[in-house]
Amino acid sequence: MRGKGLIKITDDDDIERSQEYNEFIKELEAYHIKRGTGTFVREPIIGPHRIDLLKLYKRVIELGGYDKVSSEKSWWKNLSNHYKLPPMSNAGYLLKSIYYKNLAAWEMEKHWKKTPPAPEHLEFQTAKGGDIMTRTAENYQVTTKEDVRPDSSSSPMPLVRNLRAAPVPRTFYQPDERLTQARSALQKQAQQQLQMQAQQQPFSTHFATLTFPENVNNKLQPQPVITPANTHALEYLRNSTYGSQNGAKIGAGIQGAPFMVRIALALKSGLVSELDWALHHLVRLSYEQGNNLRFDRIPDLAETLIKKLYEFLKQVSRKEMEFDEENDDWSMDYQSRKALDKILEAALILRNLALLSDNASYLARLEMTHPTLVLGIKQMNDFSFIELKHYCMDIIEAVSFYTIINDENDDLYLSLCELLQCDDRAMLIGALRALARLALHDTNNRLLQNISPYILYRVRLLLSLDDEELLGSALDFMYQYTTYKANTQSILELEDIHDLIDQLVRLMMFQAEEKETHVSLSTDIKQYIPTGPPPLPAEIVQELLGFGEPDRAVKWMRVCYQESSNDDITQMHLWQSYQARFSPFIAAGRPLLSAADLIKIASRAFPKAKAMVLNAPEGQNFIIRGVRPREIAISIKGESYVSCKWVVETNDSGICGSQFPNSQELFKHIIDHHLPEVRLLSSSAPPLVCKWFDCTRFTLPGEKDRFIVLSHLRTHIPDKLTQFVSSSLWENISIHTKTTAVDERGEAIGVALTATLILRNLAKSKHRQDLFINIENSIIHVVAENPVLSTYLSELLVEIRC
Repeated sequence: MRGKGLIKITDDDDIERSQEYNEFIKELEAYHIKRGTGTFVREPIIGPHRIDLLKLYKRVIELGGYDKVSSEKSWWKNLSNHYKLPPMSNAGYLLKSIYYKNLAAWEMEKHWKKTPPAPEHLEFQTAKGGDIMTRTAENYQVTTKEDVRPDSSSSPMPLVRNLRAAPVPRTFYQPDERLTQARSALQKQAQQQLQMQAQQQPFSTHFATLTFPENVNNKLQPQPVITPANTHALEYLRNSTYGSQNGAKIGAGIQGAPFMVRIALALKSGLVSELDWALHHLVRLSYEQGNNLRFDRIPDLAETLIKKLYEFLKQVSRKEMEFDEENDDWSMDYQSRKALDKILEAALILRNLALLSDNASYLARLEMTHPTLVLGIKQMNDFSFIELKHYCMDIIEAVSFYTIINDENDDLYLSLCELLQCDDRAMLIGALRALARLALHDTNNRLLQNISPYILYRVRLLLSLDDEELLGSALDFMYQYTTYKANTQSILELEDIHDLIDQLVRLMMFQAEEKETHVSLSTDIKQYIPTGPPPLPAEIVQELLGFGEPDRAVKWMRVCYQESSNDDITQMHLWQSYQARFSPFIAAGRPLLSAADLIKIASRAFPKAKAMVLNAPEGQNFIIRGVRPREIAISIKGESYVSCKWVVETNDSGICGSQFPNSQELFKHIIDHHLPEVRLLSSSAPPLVCKWFDCTRFTLPGEKDRFIVLSHLRTHIPDKLTQFVSSSLWENISIHTKTTAVDERGEAIGVALTATLILRNLAKSKHRQDLFINIENSIIHVVAENPVLSTYLSELLVEIRC
């Protein structure tokens, strides 16, 4: 359906004029009349389309409201795509402006159940501002004076603030031209009417003349009708006419100082109303835009806040609170509580802004900062000032990064040391962190030298708590404390030093998370495949001779061969190996099987083995698929043997190959047959060389130390004999590790790292080395489990051994 407007033809297909829509528009229009906005448009227009306000409202609420949609990139642009608009770069902003002018206040009151601010803080501003939920009526409850003027109209008047609002920035959005033309006509008509009424009539004392002046054309003068569309314009004209008749207002037409400069001047003015206004706005700004507020760009802001805080703390420290026995509480009168609230706001502003590094550095350079903060944490012992005390501690924690103390008698340093004996968790954490940061910049080595044994004992007890924040603060303090050589030696002389070291070793795995890593070794490991069956010990041969054929052949195959789905052997190889093993016993009345019978019973020994014939260019190849020779033989009962791989020149394979049932027999065999010289104790004994297969431990001329050689031989002999592991099990292996906290680059951080660094500081002193040798195995265990700390633990092991 097409509808003609005054200027252009628009499309209203998006609007469904149902009963719900009509009721919604009626309520919304009445709501805007009640607020006196004058910005409501029943059917806003974007390009050739009219917008259904009910549908727009429901879509925005489903997405989370105006603030949520505005915080996400391109959401307004995506909403505008529903209307199939022609190419427009600002379609999203136009739709946002329509919602802001017509539905923002409705959303705040009807959906979020919050009272919206006056129109000059919402509808009269542009949609370029921030979130609307931070601009509720509660945020603008400041001391104001309203201009009281007689007004015969019952229409609501806009609220007037003491301070002039910033000028409205230009926008690309143009309202409906029909509304603009109607409003301009009404403004012109109202201006002419007010000018005619303002003209003074000639003075006359005669009643009749005054009432019915002569020569006056008493024609009816049309009066402008007040409607929601022109309420704002008429009020503006009335204010302008009133001001011109009674003289220009003070400051009218002057731009004035910037907003933040006005706040700083308001703080310095000493006026209660100005102070309330400035603190009110600063608390909100420090929370919402703390990263954009810098002390060096706002003249005297930090100095004024510090001065106000110092004056209050100085005054309170001299005044004793009166105790109310009936209420069992410290009482404060109304004025004192109000003053405390304002100082809390000032301290909160300093605390929020000090979180920015530039502001913290600026505060650290101010002369009044340290005396003020010392008063805040030292004198404010009453529970009424706990919040103020915590704010001061947060500020100290921030500025301690940029503070250099050259005297151990400094008031701030001594006050922080005293707080290490308090029971307040927040104050204790702040004091530990601040002292650690002060020690970081202690170039003169004057700090942390006078910590009492009792305080140090309390800090050590904190290491056993399951409180990560408190534990981290205590470890940071201990790390800085152990950077002083005198402190390190005194700690190592403590009676409970073993408990401290055990705690530190335990904390190396603090909150470690198990991690499983899958590694593929199929391309890296080349498994050795023997070309023939392994040599058999004499006892196995005697056992096999006790069986008759074909059982002897089946058991021999199981002893010397194993199943392997990817391998095969030739039938000729199997027959020749069988002949080589049992031919010497034919004369003793033990005949052999024929080649055909031997091939047939191969499937009996290995059910998955298959005799096959492969056609090759050189001819047919007869194989048995699914079988391969064993590297080490097993007994008839399936027990593993261990093979000697000592390189010898007498065997064709170059390897000894003798089989033994256990490691002890193998070790005895090596000493007796391959290294008999190791038994010689004379100094003239020749050097020894390890000839184990692929071993390059001792190069020529060899090693003379018999103990080193024997210890090395143990590395070639397995502790536990196991059967051969299939190659498929080695293709993918899992490595289980435990990982402590890391940063985005994968570097170690947190409790585990700090505990490691403390141990390294203690080990560097070279005092009581026996303590660290006892924990060396535990450290190696941590290195194997927690690779994140491997670099730092390697340095620790070097310090222990060197």
